[in-house]
Amino acid sequence: MRNKIRKVITDEEHALSQEEQWFLYHDLDGLFTAVQLYSYPGQYLREHPSVTRIAETLLKLEEDVLGEGRYEGRRIAYLKFGAPIDVNAFAADQGLDQKTAVGPLTRRIAEEIQRLIEATALKRLKAEG
Repeated sequence: MRNKIRKVITDEEHALSQEEQWFLYHDLDGLFTAVQLYSYPGQYLREHPSVTRIAETLLKLEEDVLGEGRYEGRRIAYLKFGAPIDVNAFAADQGLDQKTAVGPLTRRIAEEIQRLIEATALKRLKAEG
């Protein structure tokens, strides 16, 4: 839908009135909001969410809906890098080429990120409690 609207807006052969442009840009804003809301991960709040996790989601929602966010209070970020993945070796080990390796590689990366998140959360819980 966004591409179709952009094509209409940028079509130099058919000039739009200011009112038509306003409505199309308004539609683009609505689509942007829909995409942002769709990006909220369902599992993120389902499995025993912490107060921090709920606060993050509410702050993100506030920013997405209102166009600005308030970040009151001190925030802490944890950054952890996992082991690098040799993409060529991964594809070769799986018997895949560049195109067919995308799905399995994406799953592998998602699994590794989830493992790192869980390990970090467990470490924090042990340190706090």
